Amino acid sequence: MPNRVFALHNLPGFPEGTIICKPGPFTASVQSMIVSFTGRVAHAAEPEQGHNPAYVMSAFITQTRTLQQTDIQHDTFALITPVYSTLGEKSYGVSAGYGEVHLTLRTKSARRMDELTGQLHSLLNQLTADSGISVETRYTDAFAANENAPNAFAQVRQCAQMLDFPFQELREPLRWGEDFGLFTQRFPGAMFGIGAGEDSPALHQADYDFNDRLIEPAARMFRVLIDLEHT
Repeated sequence: MPNRVFALHNLPGFPEGTIICKPGPFTASVQSMIVSFTGRVAHAAEPEQGHNPAYVMSAFITQTRTLQQTDIQHDTFALITPVYSTLGEKSYGVSAGYGEVHLTLRTKSARRMDELTGQLHSLLNQLTADSGISVETRYTDAFAANENAPNAFAQVRQCAQMLDFPFQELREPLRWGEDFGLFTQRFPGAMFGIGAGEDSPALHQADYDFNDRLIEPAARMFRVLIDLEHT
């Protein structure tokens, strides 16, 4: 069993080579919610003979905005991002009977995530009551929040100081998810970042290009972290 775990991620938008960390949550709790709406198909000339989920879906997407707290400085931070939806098919004589809405949910903690999903389920129940539309939900791409242990954070900061690397302590966690959170849920440790450059293209964008100059300082950080564990 490991004594401590550490992980590193490059961070565009921060000065190149700066080590970035914070105690407590470092990255958000993230999961994707898939909502299936099942009604009944009808002729487009007689939509009242069926149950078209379009209006319930539209109301759901719109009203999720009322559940958001987009300021990450708040403990109740909750970001809901619609990422995909589908409805019926391209048959212009048919009133649709099935649709899906896919959302990505982000919070600062697992507790807040549970609260948010409960609110979303309550909203769905309210919108579909007596509508003839049945709803099923499922979840995918879940990432636990990275919870940096205070002593592991202190060790990252100490290593940066020993190597004379610039160090920046974040005030709030990053809003994206990282699967290293599975490790910090089980073992004491920390995830930290290294600045890729203030003008670096953002992660996951088409023009992103990893900054190879980060490889050596990143390796030196891990070497000193390992040495400290054995002193």
